[in-house]
Amino acid sequence: MLSIIIPALNEEDYLPLLLREIKRQDFDDYEIIVADADSGDETLRVAKAFGCKTTQGGLPAKGRNEGAKIASGDLLLFIDADAVFLPEDFLKDLIEKFQKRNLDIASFPVYPKGNIIDRIFYTLYNLWAWLSQGFLAHATNVILVKKEIHELVGGFDEKIKFAEDHEYVRRTKKQAKFGFINLKPVLVSARRFEKDGRIVTYLRYGLAAMWMFFLGPIKSNIFNYKFGYSLKSKTDLLYNVSDMYKLPKYKLPRIKFPSIRFPKLKSGRMKLLESVKTKDFKTNTAWFLVVVIIVSSFFGFLAGAISGSYFYWEIKEFFSGLNIEIQAPKANEEESPLYTFQEQAIVNVVNRVLPSVVSIVITKDLPVYEEYYISPFEEFFFDPFFDFQVPQYRQKGTEKKEIGGGTGFIVSEDGMILTNKHVVLDDEAEYTVIFSDGRQFQADVLAKDPLQDLAILKVPQIKTIADNGEVGFESFPKVELGDSDKIQIGQTAIAIGYVLGRYQNAVSVGIISGLGRTISASGGDFYEILEDVIQTDTAINKGNSGGPLLNTRGQVIGINTAIDLEGQSIGFAIPINKVKRDIEQVKAIGRIVYPFLGIRYVIISKDIQEKNDLEVDYGAWVAKGNQGEAAVFPGSAADNIGIKENDIVLEFNGEKINVENTLAKIIMKYNPDDEVVLKVLSNGQEKEISVVLGERSE
Repeated sequence: MLSIIIPALNEEDYLPLLLREIKRQDFDDYEIIVADADSGDETLRVAKAFGCKTTQGGLPAKGRNEGAKIASGDLLLFIDADAVFLPEDFLKDLIEKFQKRNLDIASFPVYPKGNIIDRIFYTLYNLWAWLSQGFLAHATNVILVKKEIHELVGGFDEKIKFAEDHEYVRRTKKQAKFGFINLKPVLVSARRFEKDGRIVTYLRYGLAAMWMFFLGPIKSNIFNYKFGYSLKSKTDLLYNVSDMYKLPKYKLPRIKFPSIRFPKLKSGRMKLLESVKTKDFKTNTAWFLVVVIIVSSFFGFLAGAISGSYFYWEIKEFFSGLNIEIQAPKANEEESPLYTFQEQAIVNVVNRVLPSVVSIVITKDLPVYEEYYISPFEEFFFDPFFDFQVPQYRQKGTEKKEIGGGTGFIVSEDGMILTNKHVVLDDEAEYTVIFSDGRQFQADVLAKDPLQDLAILKVPQIKTIADNGEVGFESFPKVELGDSDKIQIGQTAIAIGYVLGRYQNAVSVGIISGLGRTISASGGDFYEILEDVIQTDTAINKGNSGGPLLNTRGQVIGINTAIDLEGQSIGFAIPINKVKRDIEQVKAIGRIVYPFLGIRYVIISKDIQEKNDLEVDYGAWVAKGNQGEAAVFPGSAADNIGIKENDIVLEFNGEKINVENTLAKIIMKYNPDDEVVLKVLSNGQEKEISVVLGERSE
């Protein structure tokens, strides 16, 4: 897992931008930790609204260390709150290259959202950081490091007041492998330059670099570093940026430099070896700094002039292609309620997914009866006194009537729709699919899952004719399938469905309440045991069956299936990872099949072992069914290899069978005709037997 750690103080304006960028990444195996340094604005509430972990912070060094202490991941990504744009697939590409180069710690390019001067300077800096990675480590606003390495070096030095990230990577490089990874750059805000001025800011950076190079880490408060940016009051949006690097008025200690000799390199720091006193030249550190500034400025502008012409058009083309508009903080603006972040995320999901969700109307030709009357005494008595009429009923044709409804969602552009099997259980019924835009299609049932409450429908594609006369087919908007293995209890869940068969596209919101549940579901003539399902308190009503359960990224993480009528807000959904196999099989072979071993069994627990005096407390005990059905299916794969009643299957292809890892769960990983090895306990002896799995279809 990746733990993303963000030190923050009064970052209510920029933190949401970064968190949205992280959420839109095609990467799910992460957690976000915000180390808040007692913000006076809504920073902490923003973090919680986005589902971040929070901890007490301080200056950036302390905040990063505190975040690392509660991190669950084996990789730590330290990133500043004003990183407002992350390239597509940034997290995935970063980790892939980090692992491919077998690095322990790394940094990578960043660019400010500023003018061309900023981009040229940062291009030069990123180029220098890349060229010097072998002998002098440099850090940008973002650092990736293994947690064990972070702990090995003792984390960031909290005594350092400024540029603690540079000291951290240089100290870590002595004990681990450092690299500068060349990726599409992270975009950071240009607020420092805009508030303090570019010349002043670049000079401060240059002075800090010189200080670190000659004198070591900046542990004094020479730059009067102020952590944190914006603070909103009722009427104004205030900034303390202008004081962040303000130089104090003080006298530096006098160091005599009668002449400057060539320095000797030692441990990454230059030390002057000796001084020769003269009467004509006497200076102090201030003169030394003036010389450094003049020399640095000369060579800096010279390098910029030479390289600027080379990098200008490439940088301009790159940034113009990004087409990014940074939402700058606005002054004198009424503060919006914090919950709008959560609301906006849900609204975005609904708008994105709704065109892919369909209502399923079930209709059937039902007999129409008419009432008529007869006299039971008509054959015997003709007197009107005995004209006694008895009502009778007879069929008068049929009439198509709506008998139920459900929900489904599109899983392929050619019109495949996923729903529950119990929604389309009646083979004599007709199924009409209604899209959110009102269009209606008659759907065919392509396949029903023999083991799970799943079915796949298909609606016909509409022909289209291009301007050049070429005939094509309209593509349907399909959903994005998520990864249900990464669901966490407490995360937000969104359901969309055809509630009660009356209310189309109804949306409900809740959380994931539990995982790995086993339930028995029934309705009408339908009954089944569902294993390893998701529990949610999201309102799932009749008619929601077959609809999607979504995360806040708009990905389907489950298919709504059942509710507990004895409780309130207790619903269940089949994890989407158990569904993907069905979709691929229908695309490939047009039906859903499962491997079939051919035994009835009971999973052994300690209680079952004790009650039946069995030799082991795990495995699948081959036994007859409740109605006396045969323990082994005649002609099945198990029958062919000689498995018999009371045998115990201990392992399936090397996997131990137990209550948590049932045979049904294990066999789902395989396909018909796969050859596997069973470890079987029979008559007190263990033996291993190879078997080719059979096929079970509807």
